[in-house]
Amino acid sequence: MEILVLSDTHMPKKAKQLPKRFIKELKDVDAIIHGEIGRL
Repeated sequence: MEILVLSDTHMPKKAKQLPKRFIKELKDVDAIIHGEIGRL
């Protein structure tokens, strides 16, 4: 099982889209965990 963990993407204020290579990697994982710092 592959799990991708990401946070602080600053979308859409600092970046309009994720890099294409990163999007390709997202398609191959079994689960994605996205954390936002400061929101509890």
